Amino acid sequence: MDFPEETLWKSTGKLRPLHLGSPRWKVLGSFRSTPSRSTLDRKVLQSFMSFSLRPDRGPTPDLHARSMRSEIARIEHAVFTNAPSDLAWKLFSDWRHWPELSDIYGSPIEWKGSPWSPGSRMQFDIVRPVRARMDRVITICTPPRCVAWINHVYGYTMEQWVLFDQYAGGGTRISTWIELTGAELCPDGKDASEVVKGVLEEWFSNFCAKCDEVASRL
Repeated sequence: MDFPEETLWKSTGKLRPLHLGSPRWKVLGSFRSTPSRSTLDRKVLQSFMSFSLRPDRGPTPDLHARSMRSEIARIEHAVFTNAPSDLAWKLFSDWRHWPELSDIYGSPIEWKGSPWSPGSRMQFDIVRPVRARMDRVITICTPPRCVAWINHVYGYTMEQWVLFDQYAGGGTRISTWIELTGAELCPDGKDASEVVKGVLEEWFSNFCAKCDEVASRL
């Protein structure tokens, strides 16, 4: 049985040529005068698989030189309103009045697709804490129970859920959570999760007050 000379390759460089007549081949053991085909093939396979890769050239990368803040940050917040859950959802889903709840909005809210339908996109500009374009893709919407979206803004990706839990004694607990990921969670020395939390608390506090005001007139 003839065995051609073999050379193994690595994606970033060459490995040492592996010759059948090299001492490394002989380490595998001596052959009988008439080895069986299966024994010979097994020895060839063992020889070709028992190699070690050369390390990449250059210094070892300093993993600590990069920011290690690319992990997920979770933000949670909850408020209570005297409004029933169906009313709270009705007010929440009326995006045209959102600019009345906060001064972060820098443009009208626009939709691509049917509003609040999974797969539709809600887009608008914000003016703080940075000027940016918000692009939200609705993933789940089950009125008046919950809504969720994926948000892309300023290099960050945020998954957000808003839930409306009706209390048996009246009123609604409105809770929200965000999971925030990005290349760096501390831009300009500020903790992005704390900045987002501050905006979130302000928005839902004003929204809760609006719900209470409308509910008091019923």
